[in-house]
Amino acid sequence: MRNTNALKHKLAILNPYHSVYKLCKDTVEEGSILVGVKNTEVIPFEMITILEARNYTLHTIDTCSFHGRAIDLQLINPITGRYMSGSSSGSAINVFLNINDIAIATDGGGSVLAPAISLHLFGFISPLLMTNHVQRFQKQSTDGILFYPSLGFMCKDYSLLMKTIEIFLMNKELEHDVVIFKDTNEAYSFPFPTTSISLLDSLSPRETLLPFLKDLLVNCTFLIVKEGPIDVYGFGDSIFGHFNETTKAIQKRANKGYLRVVNMANATAIVIPRKDLATGWLLICESKMSKIATMLRYVPSLVEEADPLVSCYFDNLSAYFEGGFKKG
Repeated sequence: MRNTNALKHKLAILNPYHSVYKLCKDTVEEGSILVGVKNTEVIPFEMITILEARNYTLHTIDTCSFHGRAIDLQLINPITGRYMSGSSSGSAINVFLNINDIAIATDGGGSVLAPAISLHLFGFISPLLMTNHVQRFQKQSTDGILFYPSLGFMCKDYSLLMKTIEIFLMNKELEHDVVIFKDTNEAYSFPFPTTSISLLDSLSPRETLLPFLKDLLVNCTFLIVKEGPIDVYGFGDSIFGHFNETTKAIQKRANKGYLRVVNMANATAIVIPRKDLATGWLLICESKMSKIATMLRYVPSLVEEADPLVSCYFDNLSAYFEGGFKKG
């Protein structure tokens, strides 16, 4: 059965994972692209105005973890059954469940990239999205780093993600001399030329990773690293992890690496889901239009087919409304 917008709206009303904070429409038109927005003032309504002129429809305001926490103790990851990665947790769940086609969310220290990977979604962040508005909201991380959040998107459909990015970041200029860095310990054979370099341990503290990543990105077109499995074997939250060496070790086992410092480095990134559970490729570049456009050109060659069992189980929305026991 095809998942019509009416069925998606019906699922939003049911709200089975408590990921919808508020419905924005009483009904939705068929054929429109349904959008979820993280419940934060950092996202300007101007983005919705721009999108609604192009057949997008604001469908839901999405729940998120309290105070930007990296783990949302109110929501459950539909695949793993563990606490959902934050802080853009509800936005990721609503895309994964097909309530929405795409989500707009915010990332400070991995708040878009981590939830996206944890649910096998594409994710994109850039400080070039609505910069003037976003820079009104300076934040401080739990480890004392000052930063401005970035806006970003999460989506199941790569082509829809690219279409949406191009609405806000239009650029045809490409880098002429492309240099793609990867870790010397990465055994995967990429379908394009790469240069192997020695990277810092991705689980190093942010204050160590941040200057290293900034310096690295100056010397390449983009960096590609593997992230995950996210929040499967550990609890990836610095509030929990800061107490002692034992809690820190449990935090590290959540396998959140360079995605924690992408935004703080003022960089742009895209995550591409892999078939392995809660795992994806993270591509990072300086926030220069030519580097972003070049990096995005390489994404299609890394896109894998969605897991058939996950798709079979979660993409049939009519299953939520099958009849139950009938008396007599």
